[in-house]
Amino acid sequence: MRRGKLSNKSLIFIILTATFTLLSYASDQMVIRSEDKLRNAKILLENKKNRNTQYETISAKFDAITTNVDLKLQSYLPKRNFLIKSIILLDDEIEISSRNSINIFSENLGEGVDAKRTFKWQIVRELKDIVLFIDAMAVDFADIYIYQEELIKKNNQNKIKQLKNLFFYNENIEEATLDLEQKLFYKDMSIYTDLYNEQTLTTEQTQTYLEWALENFTTKNYYDIYKYKMFLLKRLYKDSNKLGKFTEILDDNLFLIEDEIDDTLKIIQKININKNYFILSSILFQVVSLLFLLLLFKSFLIKPKNSYRTILTK
Repeated sequence: MRRGKLSNKSLIFIILTATFTLLSYASDQMVIRSEDKLRNAKILLENKKNRNTQYETISAKFDAITTNVDLKLQSYLPKRNFLIKSIILLDDEIEISSRNSINIFSENLGEGVDAKRTFKWQIVRELKDIVLFIDAMAVDFADIYIYQEELIKKNNQNKIKQLKNLFFYNENIEEATLDLEQKLFYKDMSIYTDLYNEQTLTTEQTQTYLEWALENFTTKNYYDIYKYKMFLLKRLYKDSNKLGKFTEILDDNLFLIEDEIDDTLKIIQKININKNYFILSSILFQVVSLLFLLLLFKSFLIKPKNSYRTILTK
């Protein structure tokens, strides 16, 4: 056998082989581009999942704060007037009412228990408990706000006014209690803040002042404490509502992120389908290209015109 000349048929095979080789190469490039798109889409998906987790964490923590506030309010509001009414009934200035009330309370509290002192101590204890609770909520809120300030501001966009100041009363006590002071019998708030404020007084001084207050405070003083307590509960309720509204904003944005995650998953699925399509196309084009290449080689191999026997007999 010998190598034949390049015929039209061979030229067609060359063109077809080159064409399908180029198509296979193009499919390989599309696979690479699909891989890049897939990688970028997966990075985007992870970022959205991280944002989703971040939003869920903040929302859950804020929900925990509002739940704690609701429980605290539920523990105080139903019996909010009991102690002050009891103290008023035991007021020595109202002699008949005082004597009758002492007899009633003595039967319930037991012998040897000073009903008036007990109720006075309880109303002071409630005030201190509410203040300490507000401080704890302020710390919990601040821990979240400080670390997530940028995200919170981005979602809030001044929809909730003074959001960062929620549960912070001590820093602006004069401004916060301005309206309250107008309603008090005694305008000096330090009279009541010293009952629990161990920043200005030592623990021993606070205890001494408490003992003095139990002996010397009048019913008007305790009515001021009652008003102060109700003022704090009202502020606590308002701040909890503000936080609840912001949590709703977070949850709405969380739903949008979840929709974006679903859309991104659909994009990833589509990219995967296209990538597999290009892989199969590349394989198919390679097989066809090899087929035409074999046909091309075959076309180069031609049979001799005369047989060996004819040549030998000449």
